[in-house]
Amino acid sequence: MPETEEIFSRTERRCNLTQLFGKENAAYRGGVTKLRTLIRNSLMYRQWKELVYQRDRYKCIDCGERFEEKELNAHHTTHQFSDILQEFIAKYPKYESPRDDKILVQLASCYAPFWSLKIAKTLCKKCHHAEHERLGDVGK
Repeated sequence: MPETEEIFSRTERRCNLTQLFGKENAAYRGGVTKLRTLIRNSLMYRQWKELVYQRDRYKCIDCGERFEEKELNAHHTTHQFSDILQEFIAKYPKYESPRDDKILVQLASCYAPFWSLKIAKTLCKKCHHAEHERLGDVGK
């Protein structure tokens, strides 16, 4: 009977686990997960979402139903959040995440593409997921 290590080694080769993490993963965005989370948890982001919801009267733009705030998502329509984040990081090459995350979050509060109401709409969770499936980027 093969040893556990041998079984794991064969499984690892078969699954190609190296593609699950880091630059080898198709969803890799430059190692900015922590910065992404910091921006999305910021007061500025919460206020932006609230303004989007208020403007759209807490109604999903796609299905037209009214929801409580906890059932809604503020969706960037023309540029995905991850794309805006990459553009933002490229604008400030002297700062690196995670070393300079505190400064980058402060700079993000002044970076207009994150906060534009013109490129945002309110979606319920179901329509938001469907939109990302349609775009082929579930999880962004």
